[in-house]
Amino acid sequence: MAQTAATACTLPYPARFEAAQSFQHSPAAGENLKKDETKLLLYALQQQAKHGPCKDPKPWAWNVVDSAKWSSWAQLGKMSCVEAMRLFVKVIEDEQPDWWALSQSQEAPEMSSRQAAAAADGPEPAAPAANTPARVPLQNGHATVPPASLLEVGIPGEWALVETGGGKRPPPRYEQAVATVGSSMYMVGGNCSGRFLNDVWRLDLDRLAWTLLLPHHPPTPPPAPPTSRSRRQRKVNFKDVDVPAAENGEKEPLKPEPILPPVAGHTLLHWQDRLICIGGHTKAGKGEQTMAVYALDLSSLQWTTLQPSGTAPPARGSHTATLVGDRAFIFGGEDHQRQPHANIAVLHLPSMAWEPAEQDEDDPRPAARSAHTATCIREQWVVVFGGGSAAHCFSDVWALDTQRLRWLELRVAGSSPSPRAGHAAGVLEDVWYMVGGGNNVAGCRDAIALDLRHLPDGDLVWAHVADVEQHGPLACEGLSVQALPSQHALLAWGGYNGHYHNQLHCYKPGVPEQEPSAPSMVTGVAEAAGKVVAAVTEPIKAAAAAIAQPMAAKQNGPTPAESSAQPATKPEIGRSSPFAQVALQQAPPPPQPAAKAAASKPAPKTEQKPMERRTEGALGEVEAARREAATAKEAAGHELALMRRQLASAQSAHAASTKEVEALRAELAAEQAKKFEMEVERSEMHRKLQQTDDLQKELDSYRRMMNEAQAKGKTNGGIWGYISGAT
Repeated sequence: MAQTAATACTLPYPARFEAAQSFQHSPAAGENLKKDETKLLLYALQQQAKHGPCKDPKPWAWNVVDSAKWSSWAQLGKMSCVEAMRLFVKVIEDEQPDWWALSQSQEAPEMSSRQAAAAADGPEPAAPAANTPARVPLQNGHATVPPASLLEVGIPGEWALVETGGGKRPPPRYEQAVATVGSSMYMVGGNCSGRFLNDVWRLDLDRLAWTLLLPHHPPTPPPAPPTSRSRRQRKVNFKDVDVPAAENGEKEPLKPEPILPPVAGHTLLHWQDRLICIGGHTKAGKGEQTMAVYALDLSSLQWTTLQPSGTAPPARGSHTATLVGDRAFIFGGEDHQRQPHANIAVLHLPSMAWEPAEQDEDDPRPAARSAHTATCIREQWVVVFGGGSAAHCFSDVWALDTQRLRWLELRVAGSSPSPRAGHAAGVLEDVWYMVGGGNNVAGCRDAIALDLRHLPDGDLVWAHVADVEQHGPLACEGLSVQALPSQHALLAWGGYNGHYHNQLHCYKPGVPEQEPSAPSMVTGVAEAAGKVVAAVTEPIKAAAAAIAQPMAAKQNGPTPAESSAQPATKPEIGRSSPFAQVALQQAPPPPQPAAKAAASKPAPKTEQKPMERRTEGALGEVEAARREAATAKEAAGHELALMRRQLASAQSAHAASTKEVEALRAELAAEQAKKFEMEVERSEMHRKLQQTDDLQKELDSYRRMMNEAQAKGKTNGGIWGYISGAT
C-alpha cells in the first residue's frame, strides 16, 4: 500500500529514524515487523546507523542468534550511517505504510488517561490573569509586587521586586541615567559587559510596562566638512536650531539622526519639554577635552547636540548634575584617565551658557571624587555624600550653598554609614534615602537615610532603614534610583556586582503612627541629645579648666588654685546646633583627681626644652611615617583598583567570548544538521540513480531483442521466400 501525504512522516533525519525505532517496539507494530528476517534486517541497519561498520568479534558457531545478528551486520560493510538510517525507515514504511499515523494516534489515549487522572484528583487551581501575576515572596522578606499599581506594595520599609508588564525589558546594564517626567521614567544609555549603549527606554509608571523608544545605534563617523559656499554655520541653541538655507531661501528641516554616542556614567535632567544629557564616558570620544551636552525632544524623540557658550568644563563621567532652579550644578567625576575632579561647573539652562564658578583656594571643599550622590534641598543647597577615588571611598557629607558657592562640611548624628561609592539615592519629604554602592571590598547591604529637614542649622540624623540581600541586585554599584513623591515611593533599576541586572525594585518608607504621644525620630533624638548635654556639661567645663591651668602657669599667670576658682567660659552645645551630638561623642572624659593634679603641676623650665625637642622629633618621625604609609597605601590602593578594573575587563571579555563561542556552536550545529540533510538527499539521489541505471540496462536489453527480431524477420524473406522454397 502506497503511503499518502496525510500519513507520511514529515520529520527530518535523524528524528524520523528515532520515531521509526520507537514505533518498531510499540504495540501498534504489525505482524510484518515481527518476522524474524525483518527483525534481523532492522537490527543490522540500526547497529550500522548508531555504531558504524561491524568491528565486534564473530561469536561462536553454536550461538545461532548472535551469529545471525553478527552476519547481518557484517554484510552491510562500510555503508554510511545516513544510508543505514534511510534504509531502516524505508523498511518500516514498506512493511507498514501507516506507521506514522499509528504513532501519532498513540498519544491521544495517553493524554486522555492523564486528564482522567487529573479530574479524579480534583480541579486545578485557576491561573492568574495575564495582567495580574501572583505574588511570589522572595528571600529576606522581599515580596513581589503585582504590576497593577505601586500602591499595592506589601510591607512599608522593605525593598520589593516589581514584576513589569508584558513586552521586552531593557538589557542588563549599569551606569545608566534616568529621569522622571510625569507618569513616565526615561532611561538612557549605560554599560553592559564593557559595551556602551545609547538606547532610550520609557517605563510607564501607571501600567508598569517598558517601551523601547530609540534602539541602540553604534557610533557613526563624523560628517565631512561642507563644501558649498552658500552654507551658513549652524549655531545650536537650546530654544531654536538654525539650519542651512535651501536654494529657494527656505529652511530645510533637520533629518532625525541618532547623534547621541554610546555613553555611560552620564547624567540626565528634565528641563521644559526636553531631557538634557550631560557628560559621560564614551569610547569614541576619548579625545574630547570638554564636556558634551545633548538634548532629547520628548515629542519628536530626536537628539540635538547643544553647544553652550562660555568656558566649558573638562570632559568627565560618573559625576553628578543637580538642578537648582534653572541652573545645573555639576560636581566631581573622573576623566578618561580615571583621575577624579573636585571643581564645580554651572550650566545656565535658559541661555545655555556655562557660568563661572570660582572659589577661594583657602575655602574648605570636599576631596576629588566620583560615583557619589547629590541632591537639592530647598532650592539652595546641594548636598553631596560618599563617592570615591582610585584607592579610597568616602562617607562624609558636604553641602554647597549655591548662592555664595561655599562648601560646608556637615556633622551628622547617629551611626555613620560605611564609606561607599556607586550607590544611588532619592529624596522624599527632605529625607534622603540611599541604597547600594561598594567600598572596594564588597557591596553595601545597608539601606540608609539622612534626615535633611533641619538643614543647615538643625539636627541632621543618620538612620538605618533596611537590609538587602548580600549578592542581590540591590547590593551593587551603578544602579539608578528615582523618587516618586506622588506615590511616596522609590524605584531602583540596574546595577553591577559581578552580574549585570535589569530588575525593578520599589521601596516605600514606613509611616509613623499618628498618635499625639508618639514622638518622631528627630524629636526623640533631640530630647536624648538634650539629656546627654545636661549630664556632661559640668564635666566638660571641669576638663576645660584643668587643661587651662598649666597653660596659665607657663605664661606666669595666676596660680592653679586661682585658675581653678575662675569658671571656664565655653559655649554651651544646644539642641539647635548641627554638631551637638558629634561634639558630645568626641568630648574627652573628665580626668580623675590624680590626673588633675599631675596636669596642673608645671614641669621645670630646664626639663621643658629637651622634652619639647624629643617630642618634636618624635612627632616629626611619626608624621613622616604616617605620610610614607599614606603614600604606600595610596599606591597600593591605586594598583589594586587598576587590577580590579583589568579583572572586570577580562571577565567582560571572557563573557563576550563565551557568548561568541556559544553562537559559533549553534551555527556549527545548524551546519551539521544541514550537512546531515544533504547526506540523506545524496543517498536518496544515489539510490534513484542506481534505479535509473538498472532501468537503462533493461531498456538496452529490450532494444537488442527488438533489433535481433527485426533482423531475423528480414533474413527470412517473407512470403516470397516461402514460395521460392527459401524458408
